[in-house]
Amino acid sequence: QIEQCMASRKMKMVSFETKTISLYQSIVTTYKLADLLELLISKLPDFGIESFFFSLFDESDKRTKYAVLKAAYNTKSIVRKFDNVKKYKSYQLIPAEYKDMFDNHQIYIVLPLNFKDIPLGFIVFGTPVLSDFYGPIYEVIRGLISSSLQSASDLRDLEKTQSQLEQKAKEANDANLAKTQFLRNMSHEIRTPMNAIIGFTEAIEDEKDNKKRNKYAAII
Repeated sequence: QIEQCMASRKMKMVSFETKTISLYQSIVTTYKLADLLELLISKLPDFGIESFFFSLFDESDKRTKYAVLKAAYNTKSIVRKFDNVKKYKSYQLIPAEYKDMFDNHQIYIVLPLNFKDIPLGFIVFGTPVLSDFYGPIYEVIRGLISSSLQSASDLRDLEKTQSQLEQKAKEANDANLAKTQFLRNMSHEIRTPMNAIIGFTEAIEDEKDNKKRNKYAAII
């Protein structure tokens, strides 16, 4: 029986390692939040997780008082995904209207998501059993999700910076075009009367008749 238990545990560990590697390979190449939610919904059931709720702290006030539900999943009901902006108080963990997605027989596990002491949000797992074997699963998943969230945040910041740089470059280019057009117009507006002034000045120098010279001077 001991050998059978050890063999069974070893098989579970091999299966866990295989699934974890697959999850890792998928997450490290995921840079957008929507893609991450899709990935979690497709991968987490493989680990025996029956339901989960994924929430991020509200970014508008940079605090942890409020959270926004981004995804909810239950194997017994439909998959629900959100591009949600509705805030709820973080200590509730799950908005009241979605608590019926948890089975009363499930164990709730709440894992904070953070990166370098920066709180990002949290994920609530529902599982029918809890043992020492499952401990590493949740810790690995938490770490992978936190890293992916930070990567997604870094990408958003990079895209925002890139967009700002492109806008600044466009403004600089527009200003340069406006300056060039202004100088072109001014050059034309100055050159035309200058030609007339120079022409009549030369005419005055060559003209002997005082009346005509006075006329040219008046035109100038």
